[in-house]
Amino acid sequence: MNYRTLQSKASLAAGLFAAFALATPSAAQTGDAAAYSAAKAGAIGFTKALGKELAQSGVIVNCVTPSGIETELLGDVTPEYLDKSVLSKMPIGRLGQPEEAAAMIAWLASQDCSFSTGAVFDLSGGRAVY
Repeated sequence: MNYRTLQSKASLAAGLFAAFALATPSAAQTGDAAAYSAAKAGAIGFTKALGKELAQSGVIVNCVTPSGIETELLGDVTPEYLDKSVLSKMPIGRLGQPEEAAAMIAWLASQDCSFSTGAVFDLSGGRAVY
């Protein structure tokens, strides 16, 4: 695979995940579960396929599937909604912390993660929604 092809695929991957990240909050707010699920499944499938395709090139491709991370976004919901619709569905019984997500992403970007490619890393406290 030449550099131009590799660069093109990397740009496509970055564009897909940027678009996916921007689309997710609106899909979740409108209750459009089909669109949300299709987008997430597409991102996971793309990660797995591209991870295999680029494995010999030295580029690893993985994704993180977070659910219920305590961020400013949750400041827009009522405590009742948070308890009933989010925390009650978290098997671990709490929200994830941004530092936990950052630690996983830092590991994925480090030299310590040199053998995992095409993998999906669940960061949901047991509440996988994909």
